[in-house]
Amino acid sequence: MSAWWRQRNARERALLVACVAVCIVAVWLVFTPSGSSRGKLLPAAAAREKFRAAEAEKTRLEQETSALRAAVEKAVFTDPPDRLLPKVVQRLQAIARESGVHVKEIKPARVRAAADVSKVMLNVRLGTVSFGRPVVTFLYRLEEPKEKLVVENLTITAPDPKARTVEVEVQVAMYTSGRGGADPKDGVATDESGRGRA
Repeated sequence: MSAWWRQRNARERALLVACVAVCIVAVWLVFTPSGSSRGKLLPAAAAREKFRAAEAEKTRLEQETSALRAAVEKAVFTDPPDRLLPKVVQRLQAIARESGVHVKEIKPARVRAAADVSKVMLNVRLGTVSFGRPVVTFLYRLEEPKEKLVVENLTITAPDPKARTVEVEVQVAMYTSGRGGADPKDGVATDESGRGRA
């Protein structure tokens, strides 16, 4: 080996020493974890425990999602918007009649589609009324869970403060999982008598 080493000139010896040094550093880096990852590997028992905890959390979230999905299905209509609107308009008129108020106009807004449901909006304008029990009863009945309606906006204005009457406009939303049909943006409205008009 010494004869072989002596046959090399100074430049070759320097390159061989540098090559051996690089190989030693490379082997050390491969078999020694770096400082940034030190302590990140968990022992098998701790890793199993973390896995079980994550699996239990996943199961809990799936059960919670199933329960919420069932609750959403109870609060959502299944008809497509074009078939749903006439039914809801009739129901709104019945609720108004039973509450003792007069519906002056029902005007649909644009249907907004989301991932699994469509949001259908209606603007309901009541005739000039004295704000009291009939109006409150009407609003309360709209929000009953069985009606599947949501009051999104309520506007009460007094056109003449001396008359002690108000105009009430309610923005009602409903959600449907049904798809298809025309977009009823300006279709169904009612006239002064409460009958539907196109």
